[in-house]
Amino acid sequence: MTNVVSLLPKLKVTVIDCPVETWRDDASREAFNQLVQLKLDGYGSEYSHGALPLDGVDWVATHIMTSAVERDGTLKPLMSLRIATLDRCEEYNMPFPALALANSSGAELHRKSVEKTLERCRENKVRIGHSSSWTVLKSVRENKIMSNLLKEVVAAVHFSYEEDHGIQEMFCAGVTRFKADIYQQALGFELLQLDGKVLSPFAQKSLNGEFVNMLLQRTPSPLATECVQKHRDLWLNRTVFSDARHLPKEQQPQAQLKAA
Repeated sequence: MTNVVSLLPKLKVTVIDCPVETWRDDASREAFNQLVQLKLDGYGSEYSHGALPLDGVDWVATHIMTSAVERDGTLKPLMSLRIATLDRCEEYNMPFPALALANSSGAELHRKSVEKTLERCRENKVRIGHSSSWTVLKSVRENKIMSNLLKEVVAAVHFSYEEDHGIQEMFCAGVTRFKADIYQQALGFELLQLDGKVLSPFAQKSLNGEFVNMLLQRTPSPLATECVQKHRDLWLNRTVFSDARHLPKEQQPQAQLKAA
């Protein structure tokens, strides 16, 4: 009997941190271009014209891309996600995505909830971020074995990054059509609340009215922790493109650092 695991491709994780700071590096620029194409392909296969997968925050956020290693050693991007912290957005005078999302979509209750959370985090010096742009190629998503593997990997890299960079809370929005919000809840995210009341899904304007649930995560679930442990080697062997001041010093020996 064929070992199913042996048929799966070898994976490689690439972290592109604040592309505007590493643009002069050829390898970083190539990786970012691959990421852009992945996002265009991923969004283009699921959303109608007008749903852009990129905005200004992409230049200052952190992108975590998972690729298949081809036989010749080249990388074929399969999946990515984006993390933008509040402090990074403020450093570069960019709107914090969770707040911008609620504002642009007219989700007033969600806006109030986000603002209250940000106020609390500022007062208590809690580092908070926003996770978004969970993108995977449609052909990969339609492969059940690969899809299940990458669901584990996205959790592993997401929470590994959180841990390494001291991010204590994280917003995200999950598209209900793909049941992304359900998986996010399994990882420890909780539906956004305002004054003790759970908020309903709303139509995200930038996705042409797709309904999304906004969530907040404070503690990883046991499933998330299990994924981190299972794919620890994949994370430790990642390639990182980052300006040195954005990378925790204790993590530098574990990654290939490319500075602008």
